[in-house]
Amino acid sequence: MGNSHSPLIDNCKVEGSITGGRYVGGIIGYANTGETRIITNCIFEGNIVGTENVGGIAGYTRAGFMNYCTSKGSIAGDYRIGGLSGDAFHFEMNNSSSVAVVQGNLVTGGLVGEIITGTIKDSFFEGSVEGTKMSGGISGKTSSSSSIVNSYNVGTIEGTEYIGGLVGSMNDTFIQKSFNSGDIIGSSIVGGIAAFVATSTDQSHVKHCYNSGKLSGGVRVAGIAGLVDRGRVSYCFNLGELPDIQDSSKVDQIATYSFISDELDENNTYYLGNANGTKQKTSEYMKSIDFLNGLNNLDSFWKMDVTPNQNNGYPIHVWR
Repeated sequence: MGNSHSPLIDNCKVEGSITGGRYVGGIIGYANTGETRIITNCIFEGNIVGTENVGGIAGYTRAGFMNYCTSKGSIAGDYRIGGLSGDAFHFEMNNSSSVAVVQGNLVTGGLVGEIITGTIKDSFFEGSVEGTKMSGGISGKTSSSSSIVNSYNVGTIEGTEYIGGLVGSMNDTFIQKSFNSGDIIGSSIVGGIAAFVATSTDQSHVKHCYNSGKLSGGVRVAGIAGLVDRGRVSYCFNLGELPDIQDSSKVDQIATYSFISDELDENNTYYLGNANGTKQKTSEYMKSIDFLNGLNNLDSFWKMDVTPNQNNGYPIHVWR
């Protein structure tokens, strides 16, 4: 299906190979605005090749919803490439996933290439992403009051710069109650949750998240946020291995910052170490009820990993 104004696309399954240029999708190329748009219970299995706005379900989605959709196979292109949608504007995704191999050059995401004023909830990525710049397990780039909630990545994310476990570059975006356990491979500006965090309206915030994936890189590599430029990080912890570079301006367990004043917006952040300090905590302490209570504060977002096979005994989110 190339272009649709239909209010509902439901219970579709497509298998095979699709090749095109711009706006290429496994189910629909261009989901246009107009009436309320819902794409639900759709599956794509196969291979897709395009140039711009390429996705496993939709190449481009505008003013609509994508629920209970999945993709398998490979999705490849140059700009705005995603496992489910290449580009999304005023968009909401729920309970969707991809296990595809997603390959792009600029702005590549495991689920969505670029999100502008959109929300992703209860969704995950278990494939692999290969992109040169701005690549992430959930989205390559997010902006304009977007949010990612109760979502995760376990796939390998690889690229050159702005490479993140969940998001490559986020501006005015809120990431909450989400995690990454996949390996992140890049050269500069690499983060376990987000590679680059920026804001013009004080809305960018990474909260109640954790990373357990291994990170590689040489400049601006950090367990949660590779580089923060006017944003906040709170109630997060890092369990992942970092490059052995003893320079906090290049590698940090939590985040590196453009401005010293931005560090004031980091609070209640922790990382796995050999002793108990303000941020560094031992494995024993991070598996304790005291650590769990500190993470929850007045909320109830975390619980004990009573059967240590989800996060090796460290706290996990209540939604899991």
